[in-house]
Amino acid sequence: MRAGRRKIAAVAMIAAFSLGGAAAAQAATAQAVQWNPQNTVEPITLVSGTQLVMRANTGVEVRCDVVNGNVQAPVGGNPAVAGTVDSSGAPAAPTITDCTNTLAPSAATTVTPSGQWLATATSTGSVDISQASATVTISGACTITVDNAAVPANGWDNGTHQLTANSHSSFPINESGLLCDGATSATLSGTLQLPAEVTIS
Repeated sequence: MRAGRRKIAAVAMIAAFSLGGAAAAQAATAQAVQWNPQNTVEPITLVSGTQLVMRANTGVEVRCDVVNGNVQAPVGGNPAVAGTVDSSGAPAAPTITDCTNTLAPSAATTVTPSGQWLATATSTGSVDISQASATVTISGACTITVDNAAVPANGWDNGTHQLTANSHSSFPINESGLLCDGATSATLSGTLQLPAEVTIS
């Protein structure tokens, strides 16, 4: 009888652990989010009348009036990850133009993004940006390099379909040039607009 009871108890424990594992898996699945729609190239722009601003820890700012590009999910088979692409869906950096700076205001300012930037949805209201690389050239004054920057916890709004940069999160930068001011990090502010069909669920 004792052997039988021990066997029954063991079976019960195995069943309990199995059910617990299944419940945990279901919970993990329930918490997963994704971009919608999938496998569709969607345009991105700046919200009308706003600027994309990179502010260095020294206070110098680079301000840009125009952002253009496209995004598409999934990336690497992950429906929560969208990446910047060209009009045919191939990985490509966005374009950022019409820029000025406060270090040498009269100098021409060019921002050249590179690589595929990624936007990972972590909830229906939050997105992590990663792999953001760009070179900022302030003519005759300074070159600022941003290499694979990560900006977590950017705000997403399913109602307005807008992505707002987390201006409280800093990322490292490198400077070279005679008039550089020794900045070592920067933050990003600005709001991107996506089409009405783009949501996180």
